Amino acid sequence: MRIAVVVVTYNRLSLLKECLIALKNQTLKINKIFIVNNGSTDGTTEWLAQQDGFFIVNQENLGSSGGFSKGISMASKENFDWIWVMDDDAEPALNCLENCLKAANNNDVDIIAPLLLKASTNKVDVMHRGTIVESLTKFESVPHLLREDKINTDYVENVEFVSFVGPLYSKKAVQIVGIPKAELFLHHDDFEYSIRMKDAGLKSLLVYSAMIFHKEAAHVHEKSKWLKFNKPTPKQKLFIKYFSPRNKAFIVRKRKGVLAAIIISFPVLAREFTRHIFTNPILLPGRLSFFFNAITDGIKGNLDNGKSKRLIDKLKK
Repeated sequence: MRIAVVVVTYNRLSLLKECLIALKNQTLKINKIFIVNNGSTDGTTEWLAQQDGFFIVNQENLGSSGGFSKGISMASKENFDWIWVMDDDAEPALNCLENCLKAANNNDVDIIAPLLLKASTNKVDVMHRGTIVESLTKFESVPHLLREDKINTDYVENVEFVSFVGPLYSKKAVQIVGIPKAELFLHHDDFEYSIRMKDAGLKSLLVYSAMIFHKEAAHVHEKSKWLKFNKPTPKQKLFIKYFSPRNKAFIVRKRKGVLAAIIISFPVLAREFTRHIFTNPILLPGRLSFFFNAITDGIKGNLDNGKSKRLIDKLKK
């Protein structure tokens, strides 16, 4: 059994080191570790240059989508039975790989997902494993209802959505479905990949005896409330906000058509309206225009990842 790992990193050297230590100390041998460095500027590039035992790719920042697309593409060209993927803020338990593959040997599956725990609390994070729901008004992954009494047992169950935090993809799965869409850059890239896996009839298995800890340094999952009057997003932090509504509109448009994409995207504009009309109405026109552009770009299939910055440059505040 030949195993490759793909780790995507960007400006989180200390977390990357912890991730790699956990991979090196797995109870089951890993044959090759691919590290895709997305243009880090925090010393990661220099540190990696001094390391042995890794296959390193330094590229411009192409987002998580570009990183996983590159890494899985490279790994799939070699004769690996499984490709294990994760960001640099993931730390698998030392027996994670062994327990995942033990479950794979006992079940006919193509994707294996360990349980994901928040490193800060050691509690299971349900947002990264779920069921795919597609309708005219709802298009998302519904968090999986976990059997907490089965944690750390040999219990397994099927899921449909698996984020890029810790899944293993079989050689067969990647051969059939291909690689993640690099042009999505960030957000919903794993959702789109999961949809393709599901469409191909490939099975994903959640393994309760395998654990991976997620430090989530960059992303906080939080349910939006319709009338939650958050402070406006500062201009300098708007860049990544563009990709979620754009990519979701893009995926829905391809799956369900323009009307569904408009209906699914409307709450984004409504949220921005309520957020700014009561807190800083001066910003409202610019912010609505920004998110409207993101949505229309997705519907039109315009996946120009430089547009977010250009739109921000036009904003006064």
